[in-house]
Amino acid sequence: MEELAPSAYHDPREVVWKHLAAQAYWDILDRMQRDEIALGDFDAVRYAFLRSFDGHHDIELLCRQAEASASALVATLEERGRPQAVAAVAGVIAAARESLRRAMEGLQSLRQVDRLQSYVADGVIRIAGKPAEEFAANPDFIGACLELVGEAAPEIVARARAAWRRGFVVDDESIGLVRKAARQGWCADDMLAEVLMREQTSGAYPSLREYEFRTDRTQADNHRAKARAIEEGCFLLGRLMSCAALLGEGSAPVEARELDDACPVAATLQQAGIQLTPARVDAARQFMLVRFSHGLNPGEFTARIASSVRTTLPQALAASLIVRTGKMHGGAFTECMKQLEAYLAAPSRHEFVRGLVASGELYGFGHRIHKRNPGSGGEFSGGDPRVAYQIARARQAWPEREDRIRAFEELVRMVRAMKPTLAPNTDFGAAVWFHCLGLAPRVAAGIFTLSRVPGLIGQVINQLDYKANALRPPLAVNLPYTV
Repeated sequence: MEELAPSAYHDPREVVWKHLAAQAYWDILDRMQRDEIALGDFDAVRYAFLRSFDGHHDIELLCRQAEASASALVATLEERGRPQAVAAVAGVIAAARESLRRAMEGLQSLRQVDRLQSYVADGVIRIAGKPAEEFAANPDFIGACLELVGEAAPEIVARARAAWRRGFVVDDESIGLVRKAARQGWCADDMLAEVLMREQTSGAYPSLREYEFRTDRTQADNHRAKARAIEEGCFLLGRLMSCAALLGEGSAPVEARELDDACPVAATLQQAGIQLTPARVDAARQFMLVRFSHGLNPGEFTARIASSVRTTLPQALAASLIVRTGKMHGGAFTECMKQLEAYLAAPSRHEFVRGLVASGELYGFGHRIHKRNPGSGGEFSGGDPRVAYQIARARQAWPEREDRIRAFEELVRMVRAMKPTLAPNTDFGAAVWFHCLGLAPRVAAGIFTLSRVPGLIGQVINQLDYKANALRPPLAVNLPYTV
């Protein structure tokens, strides 16, 4: 079995480390309360530890920051003249340190055994077993979707492509729903979730149990069941792409006869009222493909959980899209688009950025998995590796937008100067892209979501290879600020 670095999303050491550290944390708080020590006097130390504990996954970084918090706690107790508490807390810390050392030593040789459609480790992203940039070079959008579920047979690809075309052709009722959503200011993910729930209530979608692998079926029958699930997923992908494209003011449905040999990305942008050269369509497809899947992020995790209990495919996708609306997930993208617009119009861009950083409401920067080392060089180094790829594709496709792209790069440099640990994330890279395209934030948000839908569908279909059984933790524990 290929040896892989522990996935940033699935490092079992993080689960063990955090459980042991959390146990020590509660033991220390219990001891301090028994000694009638006012916990509020130690909030600065406690909050510093909690921010690190809940915001990082890197074991070495967690150890360094936990040791700093432990030292600060003991020193403060000594200053307050609490020798018994110092001895007790120091004992808990020493015991926890030894437990962690033994646990990490015992888990050092643990190998990655979970093979998922995407894999994130050590700043590298692999999709369908390939480096993300290599995966994104696939000229066949539907073929790339099927790579996520390990299918490449020409017959399956043809059926998937036909299903996508059927889904893309929408009726007047669907067009009316999208136009209503645009008038009423719905967010794109809410509109797409509504489209999925209308599909659900049509009664055309059986439980995913109909498609799962069964040991009492022949291999051929199991493969046919999987192929039906793929067709269903591609139909829904087409429906969502079509509806997202119709959110724009200049949008108009593409005729069905124009879809026979059309690239799904080109058809979606054409329906949105955007005509691109073939080179720009290629760049747009690469932009979308590099974002297809990213480990078990909250959206993909939700799709996986929903499919594990054998909902329907529309229900699993709707659950995921609802999770993505959160401002700490996909919902951050729309805010990032708005901030970039305001940045370009600001009388003083430097003061505008300073205000965002000071407010803590800076969107498009920071990532729980892709952390930046303060000493790393270059605007896009040390953070989300997709951003540099996205910016490079935008620069390649829109050389006439060079001034605007440089302005956004200057924003990154200003943020880095003010807060060296912050790096731009894929929301920022996508926002730059859609500014080059000239899309309104709501339409851009719809297409932004579409780039993740193939990954959600892949998670659903891949879960059908397992026995139907509700997925549950273990997850790395988090700690609350309140006590």
